[in-house]
Amino acid sequence: MGQVSLIVNSLAVLSVTAGNVTAPPNIIWGTGSEGRLTYGGNDAYLDAINGAGQLHFRTAGTALALTLDASQNATFAKDLDIADGYLHIKQNTNGQGDGLDITRSDTSSTLSIYKGGGTPGDAIFQLNDAGAFAFYNNTATLMAILENGGNLTTIGKITAGGATGAGALAAMGRSASLGLMLTGQGSTNDVTILNDANAAVISIPTGTTGVTFAGAVGFNATAPLTKPAIIGSRAGNAALADLLTQLASYGLITDSTSA
Repeated sequence: MGQVSLIVNSLAVLSVTAGNVTAPPNIIWGTGSEGRLTYGGNDAYLDAINGAGQLHFRTAGTALALTLDASQNATFAKDLDIADGYLHIKQNTNGQGDGLDITRSDTSSTLSIYKGGGTPGDAIFQLNDAGAFAFYNNTATLMAILENGGNLTTIGKITAGGATGAGALAAMGRSASLGLMLTGQGSTNDVTILNDANAAVISIPTGTTGVTFAGAVGFNATAPLTKPAIIGSRAGNAALADLLTQLASYGLITDSTSA
């Protein structure tokens, strides 16, 4: 007589003989609106909801852990912990795309998202335990935020689609009429342009419409010159004296003339 048995830890938990199914007392297939398979009392069990096409996995105390519905969706009641390997998200229902693989490195504590079936060279996104993350296009880094410092690095341009507003601490925007907009708010300047030595070149004092140039300025395509000193006698010319005074007040010249 043929017999098939399911054995767990040397214990026969299920046997089939001549079409008859036999199970020990600690495996129960319930009846009613739910078909229930229980092992070891009610510590953990599996139930099928008739009519709804759902399959439930429950833990101790009958707490729901996982639901599989008729549309092949899986819903986890709490965190999903994958000890090893990766989580694969298949291509969409139209058969488009490669899907995604989500993995975590045990050596570098890095979470990576790859194109389905890809290799580390196909990484799309990576995040490490120090708070740094990066977006990739194959092996090229498209954008990265460095650990803890929050510095943003990108190999491409940054495009702003909206305008800035009053009171913004530091913002870049764009409007159809004004073009590029820079807005800032500092105790001394609202906007400051620095050179590669971190020295101020052009600044807009806070709350004003004025502009301060820190160094020499050139006009009409001429090279910047140091501030010139005007010498000689004004010969009592009041208009010339006033002109020189006004130019000096703008910082354009040094008035070294005599009366």
